[in-house]
Amino acid sequence: MGQNRQEDHASQRTKFRIDFFIDKSEIIDKEQGIFRFRLVPDPRVWERAERNGTKGYRNKLDDAFISDSVMADMAGNLREVPITLNKPPGFESKQEYLEKSRKRLREDVQ
Repeated sequence: MGQNRQEDHASQRTKFRIDFFIDKSEIIDKEQGIFRFRLVPDPRVWERAERNGTKGYRNKLDDAFISDSVMADMAGNLREVPITLNKPPGFESKQEYLEKSRKRLREDVQ
């Protein structure tokens, strides 16, 4: 079973959740409502890591790994897609975060 299965855990899923923070933002055209922002994975949950020579992000809670190339693919899919921003989910403990995440995943899959 081992490491390879866990390394590909997030990258092999067709759906998964990753929360981001807006690191930087700038208004490009206020009248048209065009702006640019930089998203970074929530540092409470994700950290930079390297696995088998591949750089990416590791989930501190479930050890899932998402490579930089998968992140780039995801970012490419966001072009010209409406985005709504909600208050980031707060959590008091890893257990609370995992419970909320499992519930969201079950709802997303249905």
